[in-house]
Amino acid sequence: MIKKSVVLVFFLWTFTATECHAIGIGNFAITSDKHSENENLAQIVQSEFGSDYRIADWNDIVAYYSSTNDVELFEQAFGPGSMLTYNGNRWYSSSRQYFYSISKRPGQTPHDGYLSHANIDNHTFDLGSWYNRNLYILVYTDSPNDEGKGEYAQGYEDGRQACIDNPASCGITASDCEPIPLEADLSFHLPRINYNSPAGLLQLWADFAFTPIDNRLLFEVVDFGEVVTDD
Repeated sequence: MIKKSVVLVFFLWTFTATECHAIGIGNFAITSDKHSENENLAQIVQSEFGSDYRIADWNDIVAYYSSTNDVELFEQAFGPGSMLTYNGNRWYSSSRQYFYSISKRPGQTPHDGYLSHANIDNHTFDLGSWYNRNLYILVYTDSPNDEGKGEYAQGYEDGRQACIDNPASCGITASDCEPIPLEADLSFHLPRINYNSPAGLLQLWADFAFTPIDNRLLFEVVDFGEVVTDD
């Protein structure tokens, strides 16, 4: 059982509160076929997606994960590993092309025989390099609303626009996006939190109290419980 005296610093790593924001995955797409690292990848991207797209860079994934913290959605859309660049460069050496990898072993270095040149969130994503591997090419655009985007990105934008036009069609009600009131003593109530527990995803509510410790602005969980639905 989780102790109710655990401070918010712990819960920030454990809980993902329900938010109302757009996901940046629409900036990415992926090629329809796998390619050799010896091909002209930039030309392939231009031919398939148009001039607004380029080979995605590792730093694009860093920015995406910093904004969304959603590796599952990224893997569903683009798979566990594709070719990209690192700081604008395709090659780690004369023959080893960079690629990203979703390891399925967070907290551990890759076990597929390649070095991790960089990683995100304790090896949730890894940057590797290798040769003679036919992989898809991850691509990126700063203008995802233009023509020429990949099939997934287009579907994402269409679905997102449908939710904007009719939020109820996506199960979004006004109460889902209402601001959370902060009381005079800085306490607040979160009506819905997604908790990734060892037993699976749970929806919880929680009450927080302001409890500064050693000049650090911390909030303590003073009470919580599971959200009860009418289903």
